[in-house]
Amino acid sequence: TIPSEPTSGSTFRDYDGLSTGLVALGGASFAFLRRWAIPVVAVFFGSLVTMAAIDYDVPAVSAFGALLLTFYFSYAKPLRHSVPFGFVLVTVIGLLFGFTSRHSDTQAGDILYTSGIFVTVWLIGMFLHNRKAKFSEAERLTAELEELNVRAAEEGAAEERVRIARELHDAVGHTLNLIVVQAGAAQRVRETNPDASYDALKAIEGAGRQALTDMDRMLGILREPTLEERGGAAPLGPRPGLARLDALLDESRRAGLEIERETVGEPRRLPPSIDLTAYRVVQEAITNVMKHAPGSKASVLIKYDAHSINLEVSNSRPREIRSASVKGGGRGLAGMKERVGLFGGSLSSGKTDDGGFFVKASIPVGGEG
Repeated sequence: TIPSEPTSGSTFRDYDGLSTGLVALGGASFAFLRRWAIPVVAVFFGSLVTMAAIDYDVPAVSAFGALLLTFYFSYAKPLRHSVPFGFVLVTVIGLLFGFTSRHSDTQAGDILYTSGIFVTVWLIGMFLHNRKAKFSEAERLTAELEELNVRAAEEGAAEERVRIARELHDAVGHTLNLIVVQAGAAQRVRETNPDASYDALKAIEGAGRQALTDMDRMLGILREPTLEERGGAAPLGPRPGLARLDALLDESRRAGLEIERETVGEPRRLPPSIDLTAYRVVQEAITNVMKHAPGSKASVLIKYDAHSINLEVSNSRPREIRSASVKGGGRGLAGMKERVGLFGGSLSSGKTDDGGFFVKASIPVGGEG
């Protein structure tokens, strides 16, 4: 940009090719500001100081460029860059006033006014910089929290797959033992009691079909053993199922939890894998109540219908709110959802209207187990 001529009677030198070249050099350096900010500062301020030193008046367009640099460094650069720039800026302003005072009466008010403009631009840039930094930090923390939640859900689902594989293995092993016993009985009575032998063969067919179904669901879910499994053998005892639900509820009551159970529909024998899954859903939900909602009242609803079994565990508003960040919080339900999904079922959870919490699951049942 070609600066305007100095006012008539001024003792500054008239603008000429040299002054125009210095202004153009300083302006052109802005094209490289984002890539080489420090060299741009050196070139731009160097051109201003050179003009003032050789008796040219600094044009207004150059002052505007200095304001742009001030805003850029205070807004876009970290403190380790913007603070040294501030010292450079103060030095340059001092030099410019020192050189121009030879040709005009410089008042203290002029210095304060000019400094005030630059300080204001600096503060605006710093304010916006801090807001941008806070937003960036909030976005980073949100992304990290989402990543942790996803990782926790994946780990919970993976550990649940391991437990499913082990428990389905136990269930299938139980079924195969039953097949062996039934087959032996059928052989012993095949001549003396053909009807009993036929009934045994039908039982073998049903048990075999169920074993194949359980094995099919088990495929693809084997993973590395959990720390608990590596630490020792699985505990001995009857296979868990809804038949043992009362014992689980009694144990929870002894631990201080008020809990009620309601059964709707006619209870029936379930396939071993579904029976086990239903038990685990209720067990996990009750564990979460005891862990995260102490002092609340819980209820367990077991509903049988023609094609599915429906489970609902809910609790009232707790006397004490505990953070869900307690170790293990949130991973159990993710595992239960994974498990129920293997059978084509669904699981949902959330807050109740009175400030409590609920867990609902529906598992299709193809037929008698």
